[in-house]
Amino acid sequence: MELFLLNINPLLQEDTFNKKLLEVSKSQQNKVNRLVKQNDRELCLGGQLILNLQLNSQGFNPLELNMSVTKYGKPYFDGVAFDFSVSHSYEYVAVAFSNNSIGCDIEKERKINPKIAERFFTTKEYKHIKDIENSEERKSTFFKIWTLKESYIKAVGKGLAQPLNSFEVEVEKLKGGEITIGEYNLHQYNLAGYKIAVCAKEPIDIKITHLDFNPNGYLVRKNLL
Repeated sequence: MELFLLNINPLLQEDTFNKKLLEVSKSQQNKVNRLVKQNDRELCLGGQLILNLQLNSQGFNPLELNMSVTKYGKPYFDGVAFDFSVSHSYEYVAVAFSNNSIGCDIEKERKINPKIAERFFTTKEYKHIKDIENSEERKSTFFKIWTLKESYIKAVGKGLAQPLNSFEVEVEKLKGGEITIGEYNLHQYNLAGYKIAVCAKEPIDIKITHLDFNPNGYLVRKNLL
């Protein structure tokens, strides 16, 4: 089980973006180009580059693989045994890999509209957030719950077909303790200004790898720079 994190700032340069876009398959290029906003294209391309890095390390040629989606929209590669989950927010892309079903979510902490929690969270979760007096702690707690919920529906594989308020996060364990939802295990990680959550059926024992572009433009593990 491994989690890759990438800051996509280098892809903001037009020449770098165009060069890296040519390195992915035609289907991946189409996936990127279908997006309207340039920032979304950059994030999407970052995710595709991480996928290809992992595929290459497992002996696959990404240019020869076909990406399909389940009826709920969860992507997978035909003929590839491992599962993956892609998430992105603002400057960061997170991609989790596992031999079994996995889900991950990353969110930048930012100002929130309380009505979002009221609409998408359970009554208990919403009350827990509403009762927090400190605004920064309230914001942090909101994104803890949000990322945990998002990672869960991704691991289950139903996406937004499963309403976020149809299951509940153990809010009393947000400050410590093993969080579970049914038979799934969840774990949370902090990145400066971001919240990350990972969900899987097996116990969460994940290696976190930070990626960057080296001077030649290749995506590498930071400790290899």
